[in-house]
Amino acid sequence: MAQVLAVVVPKAGLEAVLVAVELVLEASAPNGNISIEHVHNVLARLNSPQLPEQAQTVLHLKLIPKADTARYDRLRPTHLDGQEVQHVKEVRDVQTGLKALRLNGMVTAWAELVEQGVTAHWRPHAG
Repeated sequence: MAQVLAVVVPKAGLEAVLVAVELVLEASAPNGNISIEHVHNVLARLNSPQLPEQAQTVLHLKLIPKADTARYDRLRPTHLDGQEVQHVKEVRDVQTGLKALRLNGMVTAWAELVEQGVTAHWRPHAG
């Protein structure tokens, strides 16, 4: 509370701080602990300007907005879908080739690299 007296009272005034502290105490936890941040918050809400009245208008919504986050997925370009499938096939081909050569340690290392995303720029050589 010393911080409230030293910092907040000179700026906001004693009466405003007393009102804010009373409101904080009414809404505080059962243990009665309050913080200077809580007092600042209540003072800011008390001193904030009044919201303007709702504007009267003849405009009406034709479509009521709805929360549909899946619409963002529908906006995503789909021309990359085939490339992603091709990438998975290439990864499997590399693993199959390593297994055929009995390079089991390399198969494990390759799987770890793919899992970490290191192969993002890797393209197999044509041959």
